[in-house]
Amino acid sequence: MAASSWQLDGSTARLHCGRAQILVDLDRPAAGLHDIRWTAEQFERAALLGVVLPSDAPLGAPARLESYVRDDDLVATYSASKSCPLQVQVYWRSVKAEGALSGAVIVDLQVSVQTHLLDARPHVKTCSMWPQVDVLQMTDFEHSRWQPLDARTISKGSARSIHRPHCLIARPPGKAWSYVEMTHPADVAQSSLEHSGAVLTLKHVLFGDELEKGVILRGRVRGVFTDRARDTAVAVAAYADLLAAPLPLTA
Repeated sequence: MAASSWQLDGSTARLHCGRAQILVDLDRPAAGLHDIRWTAEQFERAALLGVVLPSDAPLGAPARLESYVRDDDLVATYSASKSCPLQVQVYWRSVKAEGALSGAVIVDLQVSVQTHLLDARPHVKTCSMWPQVDVLQMTDFEHSRWQPLDARTISKGSARSIHRPHCLIARPPGKAWSYVEMTHPADVAQSSLEHSGAVLTLKHVLFGDELEKGVILRGRVRGVFTDRARDTAVAVAAYADLLAAPLPLTA
């Protein structure tokens, strides 16, 4: 069996995949992927594909029941609490990039929730933060149409709704690479881009349907690192691949 792309040491996991090196602190799931480097260049002040979990702990860290690496999956399970009556399992999955995606680095965030309540209405937020960068929003998937998003038009402290398809490209200035983020349309209730200081925050609210006891809901968000010269083509190919992927199952 091939070695995993993830190396787990206590609560800290490192991903070495292609030209990317990434860190995850499982006791801070909201920070998601951070200390991100692409060909040794750092994506400064970026924290991507985080999961925001309310916590009753004094220091704000959600209670982690277990964590492990299986194949190319980094998995952590967080217990339900008064603030969040959901047991949440988070997968950060290193996806093999082939064909039109060759050379890209793909990480899928999969969030699964279940509850001990007879019924609940789960809303789990994911969060990606990066410094002010050039941003493109996909407006038409079939014809690969994109629209620049000027963060200066978003008032500080406010948010702009991101409509379907929920796919954005962030282009750090002076870099030869880009970051793409997208959601599966069946899994997201709402997406928004917020402007706070010198930081942009992309938030997704997953789920929205009622959740019954004994039922598991799963939501997916995909992050892609790729060369700048072909970022729109890679984004379209990655979105098509996500749409065609079967619903991921957990054991």
